[in-house]
Amino acid sequence: MCAKRNYKSVLIILMMLVQTTVFGYDLEMLFGKDYQDANDVAAAMSSELSKYASRAGEDKRLLEALVFPELMRYNNIYDAIQTGSLVTLYTRFGRDYADFSIGHFQMKPSFAETIDVFINHHRELPWIKDLETGILKTDNDFQSRKERVERLRDETWQIKYLIAFVKICKLKFALKNGTSESDFRLLATAYNSGFEKSPEEIKSYAFRKFFTIHSFEEDGKYNYSTLAWYRYQELQLTRAW
Repeated sequence: MCAKRNYKSVLIILMMLVQTTVFGYDLEMLFGKDYQDANDVAAAMSSELSKYASRAGEDKRLLEALVFPELMRYNNIYDAIQTGSLVTLYTRFGRDYADFSIGHFQMKPSFAETIDVFINHHRELPWIKDLETGILKTDNDFQSRKERVERLRDETWQIKYLIAFVKICKLKFALKNGTSESDFRLLATAYNSGFEKSPEEIKSYAFRKFFTIHSFEEDGKYNYSTLAWYRYQELQLTRAW
């Protein structure tokens, strides 16, 4: 019993150090219900995320942390309204007419399109087979766009796209594992601002504060990579044993 108390005490102290000395604030205290809701979503998809992370040889904690700010931002009602009003435009006319965020990870069709093209051109890579992506159409026609939106609405497919994104970025930016702070921030910033940009352009966004949890907020802008990095540190502490 004493050992358990000591363990909890050490964990609490470590968490406090991360919150105060590294970031200067406590995400749970700062975001309240949004943070708790994001935790609940992360817990619900934990098993599925672990399954595909293991197959692809990726760190589940890193994957979760990369999208955690989006989990805090996600709103079911807003998502339903947005996808309902824009999905027709995208499926009929393409990304130039509508490119909108879908699901808990807030992925856009253009994001998925880029990944689909890469996968179709590199089907020899082992991780692509491990993810069980199947044959992905990249034709710019109604049926292909319709199927892409359907995939993005599926939690498992969002997980597959997330892992593919990390794999592609590691190749593109020559990252060893993505777990150092500089590598992680590059991944997080690329996820938020677009991974088709050059490394220099992505790094220029790494510490900018333009991410909001609620779309109606005029103030309260945050740096995406900092929020994600905080979550990664938190997961390392709470899931280290």
